[in-house]
Order: sequence, then structure tokens, then C-alpha cells
Amino acid sequence: MSANAIEKAFWTALSDPGQLERYRSDSKAYLESFNIDSGERAEIEAWDVAEIAARGVNPLLLLSFFSAVKSPRDLPEYLQKINTPPRNAA
Repeated sequence: MSANAIEKAFWTALSDPGQLERYRSDSKAYLESFNIDSGERAEIEAWDVAEIAARGVNPLLLLSFFSAVKSPRDLPEYLQKINTPPRNAA
């Protein structure tokens, strides 16, 4: 699919507390309401941030979404994940 669909899902959740809570309570159903394929959904569910970033998703939006869903205290986890080379790296 496209980075645009993932960014739209992230932006929607970040800009509307009700949508963020919807993601938190049932992430699978939330993501299915966007044009995101099963591979992308799996990466989001697993917090595979290096792969998500490699798809072209805005890194600041990705960090913001991660922090909103998890916690700002989880920044070390995010940094470790984002600095792991994506599987499809050349």
C-alpha cells in the first residue's frame, strides 16, 4: 500500500483522543478501517519501526504515534528499534 495510508491512520489517532483510545482498545479493528495491507498492519502491531520508516512514513509522526500509544518513557525502546536495519535494506 502506501506510507500515506499509514500516516493518515497515525495522524487521525494523534489528532483525536477518541481515535487514539479506539486504537488502544482494538488496534486491529482501527487499522482495518484504513487502506493498510496485512503486512503493514503486522509491522505496526509489532512496533517494527525500522520497517515502517523504510516504507517512507514520516519519522516524526512515527515517533509521536509510538510515544502516544506506548509512553514517552519507552523512548529507549523506540531508539533501539529505529536503529535496527530494516530487513529489506540494500
